Amino acid sequence: MKGGPSKGGAPFVLSDSKKATGVTIMMDIILLGTAIIFFALCFAYTRACDRL
Repeated sequence: MKGGPSKGGAPFVLSDSKKATGVTIMMDIILLGTAIIFFALCFAYTRACDRL
């Protein structure tokens, strides 16, 4: 099987781990912060609706 996929390897690679720059890390931090703020706002909205 010369042309087939290799065993144990991923069929494709989205990014190279060696290319993790400061911009990539900053985007990860921004995404995590946005997700945390979103869930905090959802929790606060649910609490406010329960009090009505």
